[in-house]
Amino acid sequence: MANSEELSWEDVMKSAAEISHDILSDSSSLDRSMQMQYKDTLDYLKSLTIYISPELRAEIDSRYGSLENYRRMLGGKTKITVTDSSKVSLDSLWRELNELAPEMFSAVISIAEKVLEKSELMYVP
Repeated sequence: MANSEELSWEDVMKSAAEISHDILSDSSSLDRSMQMQYKDTLDYLKSLTIYISPELRAEIDSRYGSLENYRRMLGGKTKITVTDSSKVSLDSLWRELNELAPEMFSAVISIAEKVLEKSELMYVP
C-alpha cells in the first residue's frame, strides 16, 4: 500500500479495519462488560435486517466510503439491505433501541448522527 501511486479511500478503510482487528484480537484486556450487559439488545440487532434508504445510503457513502465499510464499523454482524424497504428502517429501529438501552441510543439525534453513532454495543470485534 505504501508504494502505490493511487490509493483509494476504500483501500485505506480496509487496511485500517484490518490493523484495528489485529490490535484488538491481540489485546488481552478487552472489556466486554458492556456487551454482556446489553447481550439481549445485541442479539436482537443481529437478528434484524436494516433497510437503508437512498438518502441514508448517500450519507453512509459520504462518511464511510461504502456501505460495506459502514457494516464493518458496526462489527460486521449487522445485516443491511438497500432493496427491501419492508425491513426495519434505521429510524424505527433507533426508537426501539432507545427504549431498550436509552443510555446507548439517544432519542434526540438526527439521521446523520445515527449513521455516525459508534456504539460499543454494536461493535463486536
